[in-house]
Amino acid sequence: MEIYEKFVGGKKIAGIKTSTSNTVESNPETACIPALWQRFFTENIEEQIPNRVDEGTLFGVYTDYDNEQRGHYSLIAGREVSDIVALPEGFAAVNVPEALYLVFASEGDMPAVIYSTWQTIWEYFSSTADYARAFTTDFELYSDDNPARIEIYIAIKK
Repeated sequence: MEIYEKFVGGKKIAGIKTSTSNTVESNPETACIPALWQRFFTENIEEQIPNRVDEGTLFGVYTDYDNEQRGHYSLIAGREVSDIVALPEGFAAVNVPEALYLVFASEGDMPAVIYSTWQTIWEYFSSTADYARAFTTDFELYSDDNPARIEIYIAIKK
């Protein structure tokens, strides 16, 4: 696994949204995130997103944190867009602010590599004083160029 700092300029992401918590996600019977991604792919949501700017990159954006990692948060599965006005009904959008991120990059079998990377993130931030999570907007980045690779960007404050 690679871990490195990266400054990212602002982005607009549009797609579909769910609200959940780590407690909800820890139970396969109540987990919302797998259903969100399944809907994204089976309903061909990507093709319905207007103003897409990067056809090769898929985002999972975590935002609206309530009580940091112990509370509820929102997840938007989508693509980067040039404009977030006039979205189809039922779609959501988020402005990912420019910020300094700590990137956790890993490769492996999906979705197992996603879970193991998040586990590494939780352990990392519980054991280091070098960085603190900002709990503003974090995102997962998936590239069509390498479907086995995930990069998770965690907004940090030094």
